[in-house]
Amino acid sequence: MKKCALSFMLALLLGGTCFLSTANAGPLSNLEKRPVKIPVNKQVQRTLPPVQTHKTSSNSQNGIKSQQMKAALDKMVAGFDGDYSVYVYGFKDGTTYVHNEKPMLSASMIKMFILGKAYEEISRGKLSEQETITLKSSDFVGGAGNIQGMAVGTRLTVGYLLRQMIIESDNVATNIMIDRLGMANINAYITANGYKNTKLQRHMMDFAAQKQGLRNYTSAADLGKIFQLLYKHKCVNGPMDDKMLAILKDQTDNDKIPQGLPAGTVVAHKTGELVGVFND
Repeated sequence: MKKCALSFMLALLLGGTCFLSTANAGPLSNLEKRPVKIPVNKQVQRTLPPVQTHKTSSNSQNGIKSQQMKAALDKMVAGFDGDYSVYVYGFKDGTTYVHNEKPMLSASMIKMFILGKAYEEISRGKLSEQETITLKSSDFVGGAGNIQGMAVGTRLTVGYLLRQMIIESDNVATNIMIDRLGMANINAYITANGYKNTKLQRHMMDFAAQKQGLRNYTSAADLGKIFQLLYKHKCVNGPMDDKMLAILKDQTDNDKIPQGLPAGTVVAHKTGELVGVFND
């Protein structure tokens, strides 16, 4: 009997921001496209119960909050089918929750780290959002995105490619940026910034690499970290991080996390899907 394979990444920009990231290692096929909607366990959309504070030291209060959060989330996660990793961080008090932290198949969540490397290069003057790249017939791949419908010879700016890579999860844009930045350079960026369970090993829709066992990985904590750094303007720098956050806020795939949040909640997020994997 197959388990339901669901995963998601939560990034709430609510002042006291928290991040919840999960992934599933069930049966997979590298389709990198948006499949039929998978009904998410409604427990995901529940807010945590109010935390009861006590007149004790701040450290003691944080310890109590962490214990309460752990108890609430342990109970929530226990009701899910599939293989989950969860990471939650509260910016107001530093409370942290980690469940089943390990490398997971990233699907399109790997694009977050490509975005980070690109804006690092832009900040150093080695890359420009205005730089143009000519679309070649060899660039076309299936899956998510609209660029594959454009004509060969179309000139696209780096800024446009980065935006499409995130808001539409465009695979053509992603592969062009991998080639422009260099896969080895992207992985060096990942390592240098302390993302311990993340690795880019193949282009999007590269089935030959898949057959060789090459897959892209990340983890709940690595994703939580890059979103934390963006929120704190410590990923690249203030101006570059603002650019990345603006792109993430324009995400067009809003059928997952935003559906469970109050109307008007600002969500800066990235989605990623494979057969058997449901990320946000």
